[in-house]
Amino acid sequence: MATIPFAELAPRLAVAPASEVVVAVVAGHGAELGLVPKGAGAPFQPAALFAAIRSVPEMQVGVAVLTQCFGGIFNYTDADTKPPLVVMGGASLNLSLSMPVRLSGPLLQASGAPGLKEWSANVFSYDFFEWVGAPRDVDGDGAVTILDAFKYAGARSNGRVRESKMMSFVGAQKGVLATQAAFDSLQAALKTTPPSPDLPTKQLTFDAAITQLQEQVEFLYSNHEPWILNARLARALAFSL
Repeated sequence: MATIPFAELAPRLAVAPASEVVVAVVAGHGAELGLVPKGAGAPFQPAALFAAIRSVPEMQVGVAVLTQCFGGIFNYTDADTKPPLVVMGGASLNLSLSMPVRLSGPLLQASGAPGLKEWSANVFSYDFFEWVGAPRDVDGDGAVTILDAFKYAGARSNGRVRESKMMSFVGAQKGVLATQAAFDSLQAALKTTPPSPDLPTKQLTFDAAITQLQEQVEFLYSNHEPWILNARLARALAFSL
């Protein structure tokens, strides 16, 4: 599996090795107008992404997994143009949600040197790859298909989000108390004459408490909505185990 920067996506795919089936997992940031590559002058929109994937030589069918915010703008588009595409993602017209991933030991790099031990992963893509690592027939139709991968990733990631929101709710309650305490401490420091030498530290503590509380509340109000385009085709794409 190769990682390709956005700016190089279209030209690299056009000269990629010939393949009948192409699976493209597209990470990065998204906005209301499309993907937002770092340093790009304009968003990368659905038509451009689909054209780039379809440019792979001899491709007959493609699968695009979108992990960013507002990935649903790639839904309700023309996926039947030849060659056809299955497109799926974890966040419809909402912010994408990530979670911390912590391993017992670091991943080994190609050189053999230790790599990452923990990182923040998009919940939908994490569970999609978990299914890829151990494919299973989720719907019991006797076939192991891309549609099974979508159902597994969608259900598992929704479960993770639900558990995380329960913890975030408790954290937000504690955050309100911490923010109030930091505010009271800051106000007391502002009223002293001469000004308290701890004033800058207390201001930073209050600002940090506000930021953390805002992040927790934003997470509570974010929706996780897995979606798929061209489900019939996804059901026809079977894995050979």
